[in-house]
Amino acid sequence: MIYLAMPDDFPASACTVSVIMLTMNRPQYLDPAIESVRKQNFTSWELIIVHDGTDTRIAPVVMPWVQRDPRIRYFNRPVPGNIADGMNYGIAQSRG
Repeated sequence: MIYLAMPDDFPASACTVSVIMLTMNRPQYLDPAIESVRKQNFTSWELIIVHDGTDTRIAPVVMPWVQRDPRIRYFNRPVPGNIADGMNYGIAQSRG
């Protein structure tokens, strides 16, 4: 499992909304989806990207976003589950 967290100095209280984004085998949609969240006027959010599977094309798309914006967190679940499992996993990681 790959886990990339917000920096220790990023206060959990700074996040009031958690956006959970599930992805599996669709790297071409990630950039527009992430950019859509980042363009919101409301800024007190975190984006939790849950990658359900082993597609090696996902991490190279997500990692530059994670490095640029501390509100974006990436989790890779190498054994795919169903949508409910992925959402519950993302909710368990949320801070908002």
